[in-house]
Amino acid sequence: MLVKASFAFVVAGPFILAGCSGNGSGSDYWLAAPGLKGATKSEVVSEYIQHVVIIVQENRSFENFFAGHPGSNAPLTGCGRPAELSDGPVVSPGSLSGCPKGDVQTPLHLVTFQQEPNLSHAFEASAHDWDGGKMDGFSSYGRGHDSAAYAYIERSQVATYWTMAQQYVLADAMFPTEFGLSWTAHLTLVAGTDNLNGSNNMALADFATGRSNCHAQAGATTTTVDANRVIGHNGPLPCLDTFNTMAQALDTAGISCKNYVARKYKSFIWSPFAAIKYVYDGYDWDDNIIFPNTKIFADIAQGHLASVSWVTPNYGFHRQRDRQERVLELDRNCRPLGRLWRVLR
Repeated sequence: MLVKASFAFVVAGPFILAGCSGNGSGSDYWLAAPGLKGATKSEVVSEYIQHVVIIVQENRSFENFFAGHPGSNAPLTGCGRPAELSDGPVVSPGSLSGCPKGDVQTPLHLVTFQQEPNLSHAFEASAHDWDGGKMDGFSSYGRGHDSAAYAYIERSQVATYWTMAQQYVLADAMFPTEFGLSWTAHLTLVAGTDNLNGSNNMALADFATGRSNCHAQAGATTTTVDANRVIGHNGPLPCLDTFNTMAQALDTAGISCKNYVARKYKSFIWSPFAAIKYVYDGYDWDDNIIFPNTKIFADIAQGHLASVSWVTPNYGFHRQRDRQERVLELDRNCRPLGRLWRVLR
């Protein structure tokens, strides 16, 4: 099935990497850790995991990168509404293909990063794509090509992700916490929620007016959604104190964390901590929000890597002509291997 999602990468991709150990094989130690007798959870974690590195990539479904991946739930087809897929190749009807009754199954087509369209990111578009759980509404937002969303990236351009899927653990059933755009997706990555009250009947849904962070102008509001999925535009100032994030949790536990960003005060929509009042008004803002994001390489080389490192690419990387990012390649003991992986987006 197709689904819009923001991928949260532990090291990179929708992969689960236990962490980096300084003692032998990090993988072997981690597998052994749960079986240790008499060890508390904190003792196991502190002994066998030294660093967790999180790199965020968004706007990709699982199949967009991993369609056809052996042993994974990664079909090379999707479901759609017949009238909306009139321009694309259509195969068996839903009753024969596993799609909802009345739908048709359409094959995914091959695209490249240079040729793919930019589909709608809006809350309303996501809700339409989901279609009450049928997962067949993607054809409505092809922007000139009805089956544009039914696509996967050429294997050579995502070879790094496939390599990491083989080396680590690939999570093939990951879904977004909510519908919506980048800002709310990144907030839920660090908080697990963006609910605005204890009744769970109002949440953030979209960008704020102006800057979506604590540097917003007075009177700025946020976009909300209620339990009936009705959109509103009178949410609170985007300097939030209605829910906790991993920053509070890590600070309370005395675990070091650094958030590497491209721009500090013009954080754009990819730096969720800039919209958290606890961080913006506290010591984390000066001490642990690090820019530019490339400083992580110096911290690794100098042995200054925090226990948890959160890395967000800058807008310039996203808009480069060849759309390349560079991610430091680490071995299982977190030693730099002396070269950079080039991760095509």
